[in-house]
Amino acid sequence: MFLRVCVLAGMLVACLLKKRFLREVDVLKEEISKLQVKQLRLSGKDLAGLSLKELQQLENQLNEGLLCVKEKKERLLMEQLEQSRVQIEELRGLFPSTDHSVPTYLEYYATERKNSPTDNGSASPPVAHYICSIEKVDSDTTLHLGLPTGTYRKRKALEGESHSNDSDSRLSLL
Repeated sequence: MFLRVCVLAGMLVACLLKKRFLREVDVLKEEISKLQVKQLRLSGKDLAGLSLKELQQLENQLNEGLLCVKEKKERLLMEQLEQSRVQIEELRGLFPSTDHSVPTYLEYYATERKNSPTDNGSASPPVAHYICSIEKVDSDTTLHLGLPTGTYRKRKALEGESHSNDSDSRLSLL
């Protein structure tokens, strides 16, 4: 009899544990369902049935989230910028510094023209003469569409011959 009571008590405990476990499972399933609906709404889907107030709350949540994302992004970019600055300074430290500045292309050639002997009438070097002659040249900057004139004449001649019935002459031209 004692054994029988123990078995029944064990079965009762197991039954109670099973019911408790099933309730927890149901609660978790319901929570999962709510989270799925919330996730859909946050992604802009399943908005049917929401009141104006709920839509405004959702909009505020999304705006707050977006601001947090932007702040995080800005922080990361600032950190990357600072790391890049540090790397640049480290790289500058590896190379010897130059005290004299290198003139730009335009500064160099402007100085060369000023100092060129073409202005004072003496014999000029070929480079200075070439630079001065480039400035005086008037170039054709028009755009001509179509075939070059020589090619057009040849094509007209071929078209005139192609109208004849002599296939040998056409083949010889090709």
